[in-house]
Order: sequence, then C-alpha cells, then structure tokens
Amino acid sequence: ANLNLAMAPAEGRALPLAVLGAATGLGAAAGPVIGGLLIDLLGRYPELSLGLGAYGAIFALSTVGRTAAFALLYAVEEPGRSRRGRAGGSLWLARPTLPRRKASTRPAA
Repeated sequence: ANLNLAMAPAEGRALPLAVLGAATGLGAAAGPVIGGLLIDLLGRYPELSLGLGAYGAIFALSTVGRTAAFALLYAVEEPGRSRRGRAGGSLWLARPTLPRRKASTRPAA
C-alpha cells in the first residue's frame, strides 16, 4: 500500500499529492544547485570545512542530514498499524534474511 495515498483524505486527495509531487520536484531541482554552491563556498573558505576538505565536509553534512531524516521517518506512524509498526521500523525488516526451516514431522530416532 502507498503510504501517501493512505494518509491523504479520500475527498480532495489530489491537492496533498500535488503538493508532494511539487516538493519532490523542487528538491530534485534545488539539491544539485545548493550542493554546487556549498562546494564552491567550501573551496573558497577552507576553514569552514573543519579540516575535512570541501567534499569531506559535504559527505559529513549529508550523513547528518540522512540521520535526521531517518529519525523523523521513524516517528511517522502508518495508518492502521500498531505503535510497533512504524514506517521507519519497516526499514529494519528490509534486510535480507534466510528462510526458516519447517519443523520436521519425523519422530526422533
């Protein structure tokens, strides 16, 4: 099930989904521009990069941003799921696991 569709009200669903699409498009367009400006700024003022270099500082900032985004995602609760079934919790379930063996029905020897 699509979490965006589940959270949008049945009536007037187009507006929240349009806002989501516009925000996604704006982020996709603005991200590279802002990243380029940050790289340029850190190249001109290396003391702002805290000794990491321009690209190292960008990767460190990216790690902080992704960690904050994951923390916010973990706080989102999916509709119709228990408190344990959070949206972020399903990320932990996405890891590959081995299939469980069925219990043998043969009597022990």
